[in-house]
Amino acid sequence: MKIKLLSNLSLLAANVLVASSIVFQGQISTAESGSYRKDLWLGVYQIISYQYTKKSFTSDVYTIWTLTNRSEEPIPKTWTETKTIDVTGGLNWELAEISYQNSYSSTDSTTYTINPGKKGILKFYWTGNQITGGKVTTETYTPLLSSELHFWSEDNIGGGKFNYVPNWDYSEVDVPEPLTISGTGVALVFGVLLKRRSYLKSRT
Repeated sequence: MKIKLLSNLSLLAANVLVASSIVFQGQISTAESGSYRKDLWLGVYQIISYQYTKKSFTSDVYTIWTLTNRSEEPIPKTWTETKTIDVTGGLNWELAEISYQNSYSSTDSTTYTINPGKKGILKFYWTGNQITGGKVTTETYTPLLSSELHFWSEDNIGGGKFNYVPNWDYSEVDVPEPLTISGTGVALVFGVLLKRRSYLKSRT
């Protein structure tokens, strides 16, 4: 005989992780499942089964700094910054054997070289894993009372993000020559004057 203990909890309330103001974009989803035995006392034991959906994520990309080099020599830029994010595990993560760190941190201490005629851009973003929900089932067996009697309960697995990996991304783009910029400006002004002259001429 199987007795079900009603203990379903709200999955919405289980979403306990808020990662500051970062907006996450989901990527690849995978289904995870498993089961194991947990011995208690006097022959009592539990069979715990779980299943949940896990997907990778990439946070929004933040521009840390930009620097334009209009000289003829490379410009070195030494930069030091630490990015840290704290994590609180979701509901029943322990029962589902989901392991995570309480905090993820990365320090960038690098000297970047901005080449002549280039604009250096340093960006940062996180990647990692995200639990998007699931269920854990606990079956408790009591052999001393009855070989057939056992209790069964089911709970939600709370969502949240973990396994954060920091990404510091440096790149360079071409910088237009000053003469090119001024030439473009002159052409625009000249075009406006010609258009105005044509308009005035059409009215006479």
